[in-house]
Amino acid sequence: MSPRNVDWLVADNAWTQTILLVSSRMSELTSEADREAITARFEANLQPLAAIFAQGLEEGTFLPGEPLEHAIYFVSLMQGWCCSRCRAFRCRWTFGPNELSLYSDMI
Repeated sequence: MSPRNVDWLVADNAWTQTILLVSSRMSELTSEADREAITARFEANLQPLAAIFAQGLEEGTFLPGEPLEHAIYFVSLMQGWCCSRCRAFRCRWTFGPNELSLYSDMI
């Protein structure tokens, strides 16, 4: 029997880390304390991104909206992109440059 191909599961891939964190937040196998810690870190990580959106809103670069909501939508898009790159999710589609640019047109 040959070893399973797990090249996609390389810790230096940001999308792999994203999938692991999202899965850990939702897993009943993860302790409540660990889920809380992961969620707190996720929320804290949104703040710098929200600040970027706030600056863009001030400058008129982005469409009106709440900076934190823009950050959450952006992170959600990136998480979907990460999942599309993981063969284990068996997505029959992937995000290409055109799909990602659709989001940039909306903000």
